[in-house]
Amino acid sequence: CGHLPLAIRIAAARLRHHRGLRPEDLVARLRDEHQRLSHLTDEDRSLTAVFATSFASLAPDEQDLLRLLGRFPGYDVDACAVAALTGADPRTAERLLESLLHHNLLIQRTPGRYLFHDLVGLYARSKAGESTGERDLDAPLRRLAGYYQHAAARANEHLARRTRPGRRPEPAAPPALPALADRAEALAWMRGDHRNLLSLLGHPALADVPGFTVSISADLAAFLLLEGHWSQAVALHGSAVTAAAATGDRRGEADALCDLGRARHATGDYRGAAELYERALAIHQELDDRHGEANDLHELGRIRLLTGDIPEAAWLHERALMAFRALGDRLGEARALCDLGRARHSSGDSPAAIELTSQVLALYRSMGDRRGEAAALHDLAYILDETGDRDGAGKFYQEALTIYEDLNSVQGVANTLRGLGRVRHAVGDHTVAAELHQRSLDACREAGSRHGEADSLLGLGRARDALGDSRDAVALLQQALALYREIGSRLGETRALLDLGALTERTADPRSALTLHQQALALARDTRRLLDEAHALEG
Repeated sequence: CGHLPLAIRIAAARLRHHRGLRPEDLVARLRDEHQRLSHLTDEDRSLTAVFATSFASLAPDEQDLLRLLGRFPGYDVDACAVAALTGADPRTAERLLESLLHHNLLIQRTPGRYLFHDLVGLYARSKAGESTGERDLDAPLRRLAGYYQHAAARANEHLARRTRPGRRPEPAAPPALPALADRAEALAWMRGDHRNLLSLLGHPALADVPGFTVSISADLAAFLLLEGHWSQAVALHGSAVTAAAATGDRRGEADALCDLGRARHATGDYRGAAELYERALAIHQELDDRHGEANDLHELGRIRLLTGDIPEAAWLHERALMAFRALGDRLGEARALCDLGRARHSSGDSPAAIELTSQVLALYRSMGDRRGEAAALHDLAYILDETGDRDGAGKFYQEALTIYEDLNSVQGVANTLRGLGRVRHAVGDHTVAAELHQRSLDACREAGSRHGEADSLLGLGRARDALGDSRDAVALLQQALALYREIGSRLGETRALLDLGALTERTADPRSALTLHQQALALARDTRRLLDEAHALEG
């Protein structure tokens, strides 16, 4: 009944007057959306009749808007979207919305955004097939789709971490667009409207709108990745790959393959991500799309680093860095420098890594890019922590955490909490370390970050061991090891084997510990991680 008092009273009256009707039977009938309104009727009252009375009191243009909103498959809307839907100016759209709100046919949970009550929405959908004066019933939804293409492209300009020149929506400009002056406004708009954009995909009315799926996929990619909507991203970008291939849009197909790779990367599917990046790279090279090629090289390098092929990762990042510099893309240059620094650190050249990451930090600060600044601070802290400078690492982690909290970045906060946990563990504050790793673990599980989850399990296992709870520590480290193996992270697998080997040697069977250290040694040598090789030989 959607908490609507009249609907609840009608349902209660039906139960009272029809003694043979059980509550569970009525609930089953009401679950059928197509018949729900017909079941909310008794001898004296009809919910449909009540809605019809309200509808009859509306002016013709207000009735038309309710019919149009009944056709819209999305959620709450604002005046700009309704202006596109109706073809009116934003002021007229707002007046119509406010009138429907006044007649209790719309509700407002967020200022400036309007939505149907569940049952009113069912009534509106029953009216959607009636004429609104336009011969083409699909024209309003096509106008709305064009509006969303333009608005999403504008929002994405503030959110995207990669440059894609020349990709702009095709339709004519809508009568009004939201004011998206900065990243905060763009993020707020995306949070409010991204479900509407997704709801329009595959709608029959938009079957002949060229490139709609490919366009929306490209402009939602950064937002979905940032907010942790990775399963949605996988589905969307997969649809975009198919749609682009079907229409012969090779560039759109390559871009969607790269976006799909990043979503697979986020979920921990490193093998799948690498295959997608390689397919994207081949198409971008075929098209001589140098920006696309540089992005693919960089993303492929990140996967190679995670799966332990450090020389290949460094080579790919060097190629990407040269390409970004030749293109004058400073954001791409900063990203490639950052990951080249990680590769240098992984190969044992920490001084070079510190120098490269310091350059990255300076670049992001010169661009006023706070998200990039936080990422560089995090990486610098990580390197300093591993080289023994706990004070410097703690300082940079705290600076990064402050920025990530300001940006409301769940993943950034989780990663930085984990870094702070490692620092507290190293200085002997194991209780606080365990608390920080648990917070990171909870956030990663909520976001669906499997690599982050594995790293948090590893840190929490170390802290539990230091606090004397070896049984819990073994279970946590085994969970981390299984997850690293599942996602194909050979570096993570090596660290988990080393920790399990040390713990097993102290608490259980030295022969089993020897096997674990030998496995870690083989992995460390295969991935050329000198520090891990030294720890394995020590074990």
